Amino acid sequence: MTHTVHKYKVTIFGDTYFFVSDEGEDIITAAARQVDLTMREIAQKGAVTESKKMAVLVAMQAFSKFLASEKQREKEQAKNDHLMSLLDNEIARLIESCTSEEQSL
Repeated sequence: MTHTVHKYKVTIFGDTYFFVSDEGEDIITAAARQVDLTMREIAQKGAVTESKKMAVLVAMQAFSKFLASEKQREKEQAKNDHLMSLLDNEIARLIESCTSEEQSL
């Protein structure tokens, strides 16, 4: 399966960037908007004025959120796997019970 690659132009913190991605325009635009917003919030606080340092802070913040989300997804997947195992065991028990009853008839 091949992915269609598109070229996108976005403006972040006053600078124009070109991206090549197989993601949809809505994803790229939303990401650029969020990065721009976060950089402006950091600049407004005045703690960091250098764009490169702001970009690193934005990347750290975004990746921290991603990792936290991934950890939560893994917890939910483990819970779902456990529930599926319980269901499989109960179905197997019920099938065995029905089979035993049929054999005794």
